[in-house]
Amino acid sequence: MEFTRKLKKNKVCVIIILFNPVSRNYSELLGKNGVEVILVDNTPGCDANLSQDNVYYIPLLENKGIAYAQNIGVKKAIELEATYVVFFDQDSIIREDYVDNILSEYVRIKRLCPNMIIVGPTLTLFGDAQGQENEEYGI
Repeated sequence: MEFTRKLKKNKVCVIIILFNPVSRNYSELLGKNGVEVILVDNTPGCDANLSQDNVYYIPLLENKGIAYAQNIGVKKAIELEATYVVFFDQDSIIREDYVDNILSEYVRIKRLCPNMIIVGPTLTLFGDAQGQENEEYGI
């Protein structure tokens, strides 16, 4: 939350792509005041009405694919005058400070590399069906 507070003139939108969602409080998941959450639902025939405070639910009513759904989310973020956009899927597991950390890192790297436009996370695999050890990949 510390970094997002420093962005007084900036707005952060978190876009979460859903497919067969389980109802959940997405604003609590992120625990951030001032962060708008955009849920884009790719589930065929589903209108789950998951809107709540600072959460916007957009049902596509059919599976248009993740890129299409992300673009719909970005259009809503632009409408909300977002300065930063962070993407997740409904099954993403993040630390409480993830949004602050990724935005802080983006700003830090942007100073060093002004042409940069995107930052990605470290992907952690929790093991395969045989229980092999975790691996991390910088993306």
